[in-house]
Amino acid sequence: MSKTQSKKFRTVPVLAAALSLAACVAGTSVMTDYVSAFAESESGVKKISADYTSYEETLRAGEDLNVELQSEGSVLLKNNNDALPLTSSERKVTLFGICSSNLVTGGGGSGGGTVTDKMNDYDLHEGLEMAGFETNKAVKAFYDAQSYSGGSGTVGGSTGEVDQTDLDGLKTYEDSFKMYNDAAIVVIGRTGGEMSDRARSGYDTTEEDPIGKHYLELCDNEKALIDYVTQHFEKVVVLINSSNVMELGWLEDNEKVDSILWIGGTGTTGTVGVGKILSGEVNPSGKLVDIYMADLKKDPTWFNSGDLTHIEGGTSAMYTSEGLYAPSNTQYDQYNALVYKEGIYMGYRFYETAAAEGYFAEGKYDAKIGTIPEKYDGDAYYNRDTGVIYPFGYGMSYTSFAWSDYTVDIPEDANGDITVTVTVTNTGDVAGKDVVQVYAHSPYIEGEIEKSEVDLVAFDKTDFLEPGESQTLTITFEYSVLAQFDSEDANKNGKSVYEIDSAEEAYNLTLRTDSHTVKTDAEGKPLKYEWSIDDDICYEYTVDGKLMTADREGAKDGTKVYAMFSQGDIYDSLLGKDASDMGFVTRAGGKFGLPTTASQADLTYDKKYLEYMDLTNEFTPDEDYAADGSANTAIGAEKWVRASKPASWTQADETAEGLDASTLAGKSYTAPTYDPETKTWTESDDEDTKAWEEFLNKMSWNDLVTLVSNGQNGAVALESINLPNADYNDGPGQLKGGGNSTKTGDYGTYYVSHVVIASTWNTELAEKQGQIIGNESLYLGTEGWWGPGANIHRTPFGGRNFEYYSQDGLQGGKIAAAVMKGVQKKGVQVFIKHLGANEQENLRAEPNNAVVATEQSLRQIYYKCFELAFTEGKCNGSMTCTTRTGVVASANNYAFLTELIRGEWGAGNALFMEDVEAENWHVMDHNLRAGNSLPLTDRTGRISGTWDSANQYVTVNKSASDTTQVVSYTQWYAVRSNAQRVIYSTINSNAMKNGYDLSAFADKTLAVAQKGVSYNASVGTKLSGVSIQSYSIVDGALPEGLTLSSDGTISGKVTNAEAKTYTFTVQVNCDLWVTKTADYSITVEEALTIDESSLAGLTAGTDSEFQIAAGIDAANYDEVVYTVTAGTLPEGMQINSQGLVYGTPTAAGDYTFTVQVKATKTEGEGTTATVTEDVLTREFTVTVAPQEFTYTVTFNTQGGSTVSSQSVAAGEKVTIPAAPTKDGYEFGGWYYDEACTAVADLGNAVDGDITLYAKWVTPVDSTAAESGCGSALNGGALALAGTLAIGLGAVLLLRKKEN
Repeated sequence: MSKTQSKKFRTVPVLAAALSLAACVAGTSVMTDYVSAFAESESGVKKISADYTSYEETLRAGEDLNVELQSEGSVLLKNNNDALPLTSSERKVTLFGICSSNLVTGGGGSGGGTVTDKMNDYDLHEGLEMAGFETNKAVKAFYDAQSYSGGSGTVGGSTGEVDQTDLDGLKTYEDSFKMYNDAAIVVIGRTGGEMSDRARSGYDTTEEDPIGKHYLELCDNEKALIDYVTQHFEKVVVLINSSNVMELGWLEDNEKVDSILWIGGTGTTGTVGVGKILSGEVNPSGKLVDIYMADLKKDPTWFNSGDLTHIEGGTSAMYTSEGLYAPSNTQYDQYNALVYKEGIYMGYRFYETAAAEGYFAEGKYDAKIGTIPEKYDGDAYYNRDTGVIYPFGYGMSYTSFAWSDYTVDIPEDANGDITVTVTVTNTGDVAGKDVVQVYAHSPYIEGEIEKSEVDLVAFDKTDFLEPGESQTLTITFEYSVLAQFDSEDANKNGKSVYEIDSAEEAYNLTLRTDSHTVKTDAEGKPLKYEWSIDDDICYEYTVDGKLMTADREGAKDGTKVYAMFSQGDIYDSLLGKDASDMGFVTRAGGKFGLPTTASQADLTYDKKYLEYMDLTNEFTPDEDYAADGSANTAIGAEKWVRASKPASWTQADETAEGLDASTLAGKSYTAPTYDPETKTWTESDDEDTKAWEEFLNKMSWNDLVTLVSNGQNGAVALESINLPNADYNDGPGQLKGGGNSTKTGDYGTYYVSHVVIASTWNTELAEKQGQIIGNESLYLGTEGWWGPGANIHRTPFGGRNFEYYSQDGLQGGKIAAAVMKGVQKKGVQVFIKHLGANEQENLRAEPNNAVVATEQSLRQIYYKCFELAFTEGKCNGSMTCTTRTGVVASANNYAFLTELIRGEWGAGNALFMEDVEAENWHVMDHNLRAGNSLPLTDRTGRISGTWDSANQYVTVNKSASDTTQVVSYTQWYAVRSNAQRVIYSTINSNAMKNGYDLSAFADKTLAVAQKGVSYNASVGTKLSGVSIQSYSIVDGALPEGLTLSSDGTISGKVTNAEAKTYTFTVQVNCDLWVTKTADYSITVEEALTIDESSLAGLTAGTDSEFQIAAGIDAANYDEVVYTVTAGTLPEGMQINSQGLVYGTPTAAGDYTFTVQVKATKTEGEGTTATVTEDVLTREFTVTVAPQEFTYTVTFNTQGGSTVSSQSVAAGEKVTIPAAPTKDGYEFGGWYYDEACTAVADLGNAVDGDITLYAKWVTPVDSTAAESGCGSALNGGALALAGTLAIGLGAVLLLRKKEN
C-alpha cells in the first residue's frame, strides 16, 4: 500500500483521565483554516477566530500537543538487544539520578516556564505511571529529599558533582529493588539559562587537576551511580534530560547500559510522552539536531566561546591567543571579541568535511585518533578522541524502513525548484514514522569558495506507517539552496553574490538517515543522484525574498544582492581582516583542521573600528550624525543619510481630528526609495501607499515620536488616531500574560524545549504549535510574542541552547518558519530572537564585545534560521540582540536590518525592537536610523527633533555642544518610517479585537426584581459585525433564582434572596475571545406589599380596609386572584380577589396570615394551549388596636383654687394635680362626694366621667368656720387624712365612684 505526500495529523492521544483534555465545540481539536481564521471584516481590520472555546480548553490542547511533541521529538540513541520498549510484563521499574525527582523541564530566564494551578504538570514518575508502569516509591522518597544543588552549570557557578546522589544512603533501599527490578531507569540531567553559558571547568576537581571536568561531561558520581545500578539490574535504560550536547561516549560504549533515550526538556506534560515511548505505545521517530562529538574540547568552537578563560593559558582578561586584541595600555583596552574561526565549518559540517579531508586518518595533521568500536568497521569518523559519537540527524526506531524509487528532477532554469521523490516502506513489525534527509555535495575547488563536504538542503517526515505500509514523499526545494555566498570573490568571476560554481567534479544529492550515513536501496546501492554544472550560476537579486539570477524576468526590479559585510567599512564583519590570516578553518592547502593561532598583529583592531565603538559608547542623541551636513562616515552614516524629503511628505502641527488608524488595516505600504547620488526620492503610486502617506501627513511630529519612544511591555496606544496598545511578552518556551494585558498571572502552555520541537523534524507539528500559541495570545491578551528563539547551537555550552532550535540553520529555519505560519494566523506580532550572532550568553550584553565572522558564515550558518523565518514563514518582526557583529550592534546595524532583512529578505514591514536598554550603545536616534523601531523600555524624551511648522521640516541640534538648529531630513525619515511600522503592526494584529466597538456595553442599573415574580432583563447589546456574542458573569452573583443566559438575558424568579441591591460584573465574549466587562446591579424587593399608612387606623369597632398589592402588571394575565392560604385575618374582615382586605374588626390583637396571589395566562386553544402561572406568597402580620373611649375627670375644689379637668383614655390613669389652696384651710384630699364622706379609691383605672371633691380642714388651733366639707382636726386626724390623700404617692389611681 502506498500514500501520496498529502499528510494529515495523527495525534498521539493523551490518557483522558490524566490530562482531562477538553473537546472543542465540534468534539475534536480541529484547527480552522487560514482563510476563515483571518478573514477581513467590513472595517478592513482582520477578523480572527479562536479555535477553542476558552483559555482552559486552549491550554488543554497545548498540553496534548506537548505530549505529541515529546513523543516525536525524543531520540533513541542506543537500544542493544531491543531492550526498549519494555514489554507488558516489565512494568515495575526503579528510577535513579537526582533528576528523576528534579526533572529539567526547560531552562532559566525569559525562555523558561512557570507552572500554575490551572495547568496539568506531571513529574517523571507520574508520566510513567500513566503509561502503565509502577515505580519504586521508596527510592523516589530518597531523591525527593535531595535538591539539585550541583546542577547550575553556569560559568563561575557551582562546582563539585553534578549529580550528588549519596550512594551509601541509596544502598539502604536495596531491598526495594527486588520488587521493582524489571528495569532501572537512570536520569542524567543538565540545565540551561539566560546570561551565563555552561561551565567549562570546575567539576571533579582535585589537587592534581584543579581545572577538573566541564559541565557537559559525566561526573564521577554519575559514572559510579551507573556502575552501581548495573550491578543490581539486568536491564538499564538511561534518559538524557539535557538540551545541551553532552559527551556520551562512555555511556554508548558501556555494554551494561542497554538503552539511551534523549528527552531534552519536557515542559509540563512531556513525561507522558516519555512513558509512551518506554511502554511501546509510541515508536520514537526523533532525530538529533546536533552532532554529538567524542570530546567537546576537540571541537573548533571550544577555542572561541564563553568567557575564554577555559583556554589553556587564558586569564580572567578577555584577550587570549584566540580572542581579538585591542592595543594594550590604551583607551581601547577594554574591547574584546569572539572570533568565529570555524567559519562555515560549524557542527556536522566540520566533522563531515574532516572525514572527507582525511582529518581522522591516523597520523594526518598529527591528529590523535582514539579507539574505534568494532561496530563501525574501522570508520575513524567514530573514533573516541576527535571523532563523533552520534551524527547530526541520527535517531533509532523500534522498526525498520526501506527506501526505494529515488528520483531527482533538476530544472533547466536555476530559478526553479529541484524535486526529489522517494518511497518509504515500513519493513519492520511496529508502526512508526521515518525522516528522509536530503544532503547536497558541492565540489570544493582549491583556494576558492569554502564549501562543506555536505549540506542539509531539505527533509521530510512520513505519516504514521503500519508494518508493510508505504508512502511516497515528494520533496521540493529551490535550486538556489545549493548556492554558497562568495563574499570575497574567491572564484575570481567578478561577483560577490550567492553562487553555484561550475566544476569538473559532479554535484550530488544523497538521501541520508543522518549527516554521515547514506541510505542504500534493496541492492545495497547508495541513494545518490549526480549531475554536472558547466557554467557558474550567480544569484544577484531577490524578489520577495527569493534569490534570482540576473537574467530572470523581473529580477532587476528586485533587490540587488551584494557583500554588505565585507566592504572594509564599519559594517565589515571581519573588521577589514583576512580570514586566513586570523586562523580560520579552511580547506585551502590541504590542511583542514582546528583553528590555528594567529599573531597578535593579525588579531588587533584597526583604529577606526575602536573609534566607532568608543563613539557609540559615548553617543548623545544629536552628536555627529544628527545633522545631515555633519554626518560622520566613521559610523556608517552614509547609508542612512537623507538630504531631502519625499515630495508628498508634510506634517501637521496637531494631529487632525477624527483620524482612525483602523481605516488603514489591510492596506499595503511601499516605502519611498532614496537615491543618494541624485538626492531624490521615488514614491509608489499605488492607492494603498497613497492612503498611508495622506494619513501620516495629518499626524503631528510629536505623535510620531510618541509611537517610537516607548516599547515597554508593548506598543503604546495613541488616542489621537484611535490606535489601541499592543501588549508584548515572553517567551520562547511559554507565552505569558501580563505587561499591558489584563491577564497578569496567566500563562500559556509550558512546552518542551525548542530543541525537542526541532528534533521531531515535523513542520506540521511545529505549525500546529504556532497556531495554539496564537490561540493562547487571544485569550491571554498578549498580542506580541517575544519568541521563538532562532539562534543556532554554535557551541554545546550555549546557555540558551534549550530555547534555540538546532545546530543547523536550515533545519531549525524550516521549523521556525512553520511556527511563524501557525502563530501569525492568529494576528500575533512575532519577535523572533535574538536577531544576529547571539549564540552564547557570556559577553552578549557587553557593550564592548564584537563577534568577528566571515560574511559567508553569517549568511549561510548564523543568519540562516532567521532568513527562512522571514522568507518562508513571512515572519513579521524580530527582537535584535546586544551583540555587535563586527563592531556594529544589531540594534543599530543599518546594513543588517534595512539592507539585508527588509531588502534582500523582503521583510519590508517587519517590526524590530531591541532586547535590552543599553543607552550607551543603543542610542534611539541611531536605532531608528538603522531601522529598529522600538526600544525595550520607555525612552520618552530621548529622541531628537523639533517640527519647524513654517519651513515644514524637522530640525535638530547641530552638535552636542552647539544647539543651533539645522534641518535633518534624516531624522524626519527615521522617525516617520518607524512610526509607520508601529502603526502597521498594531492595526494588522489581534490588538484590534476584530475591529469591534464595544463602547455600547457599559455599566448599568437593571430593572427592580420582585420576589417570586417572573423577571426578564438583558445585558446584551447587539454589536455590529460580531458573529459570535455571548455573556457570562465573572465577578459577583445574581440574586438567587435568576440566571444569565449566553445571549445576555437575565431571567427567572427571585426565591429566597434577601431584599437588597446585588452588584455583579458581566463579560461579553465576541468571537469567543474579544472581551469587555461591565458592572450591573439589580435591586430585589418584596413582590406583595401593604400600604403601611392604611394600617394606622385599624381599630376594633371601626370600619377599615387595607390593600395588598402585587408587583405584577395585571394586564399581562387573564386572571389575578388573591386568597388567604394560612393564618387568619382580623375577626370581622375579609379579602376580595383583587387583594383588598375590608370590614370592621371586632377584637383588638395581632393577626398573622399568608396571602397567595395566583396570576394565570392562557395562550393558544385546545390541546395546544399553554398556561403560564405565577404564584406569589407572603406572610403578613397586622395589629388591631382596641376601641378608644375618653373620660373627663373634673376637680371641684369647693371654694379653693382652680384645678383644671383632665381627659383620660379608658383604662388609663389620672395624674393627681398639685394640691389646691384655700385661705385659712389645709387641703384634706379628694373624695367621691360633695360631703367628703367617701375617700376616693385611687387604685383603679378611669372607666367613666367623674367629679372629685376637695376636702378642707381647719387647723386645730384655728377658730375659723368650716368651709365645704371642712372640719377642725387635731394632729392625729390630720395625719390620717394625709395618709389617705397624699401618702400613697404623688400619682394615685382613682376608682369611679359607685352610685
